Amino acid sequence: MEVPSVDESRVLCNFDGSLDSVSTVAHELGHAYHNEWQVGKTVLQTQTPMTLAETASIFCETIVSDALLANASGRDERLAVLEISLISSTQVIVDITSRFMFEKEVFERREKSELSADEFCEIIIQSQKNT
Repeated sequence: MEVPSVDESRVLCNFDGSLDSVSTVAHELGHAYHNEWQVGKTVLQTQTPMTLAETASIFCETIVSDALLANASGRDERLAVLEISLISSTQVIVDITSRFMFEKEVFERREKSELSADEFCEIIIQSQKNT
């Protein structure tokens, strides 16, 4: 999370020592790194689309995965690293696609009427199923 008043980022996440947690910390540190490059920029220069916002974080995950693969002690360890990497990549693709579908549907319906909380839930569930 960006803390503009002190020009720094804070990362708050659960960590249980698992490979998945290591990947998550790397991902979040990538966001913090991205925030560092935005210090001193105008509001318009700091508004980024999700594709750009995720670039530094996925890059950090990739650095960690590459290091883990290079230092893996055997086949099972390499497979575990690759599994986490594939799950993460798949999640990003599905998540971004479903969010796009969700937002598109919300804007289309919103032109016609207000939406209830139940309708928002219905739209996100359907978007995730479609993805």
